[in-house]
Amino acid sequence: MKLKKIWICSAVIAAVVLTILGMYGEDLSLLKRNEKTEETSYAYESGNTGNSDSKAEVEKVYDAGMYLRSKPLKDPFHSEGIAKIDAEIKNGMNVKNTQTDNLKHEHKGRKNTPVPDLYGVAALGNSRKALFSYGGNTINAKEGDRVGDWTVVSIGDKTVELANNSERKILELK
Repeated sequence: MKLKKIWICSAVIAAVVLTILGMYGEDLSLLKRNEKTEETSYAYESGNTGNSDSKAEVEKVYDAGMYLRSKPLKDPFHSEGIAKIDAEIKNGMNVKNTQTDNLKHEHKGRKNTPVPDLYGVAALGNSRKALFSYGGNTINAKEGDRVGDWTVVSIGDKTVELANNSERKILELK
């Protein structure tokens, strides 16, 4: 029984000593090594370099080259993809405008103008566009745009109303 008490007391004392060393071990001067640890600072001085004791003049700068990455940083806003799509839309609009201008001049002399074929209706929010086939070309048009001699009056869910000088037509999707 006495031996058991000694083991329990020594275990409790060891636990207390290790707990104290764990909490205050860094502050105890007896346990510190005398080696000077080389601390690498990535702070660069800005302004006056003559007085390096002043902490007010030290500015910390993040240097991305000092950290290794397995992959390059990703673009969170996907700006490359958006710029590509914007360029395609802009080029498509320029092509559409030149095509409709050519069609206007080409069909002005005819009195009986053909009606464009409706391929689809696209809606994004409150804006709608109709996809037509006219004269062998595919044309995107919104309300007020001209497709040949026809003007797009209104665009519904599955219908598009066209008008020219003499008549009105309602095209429906099949």
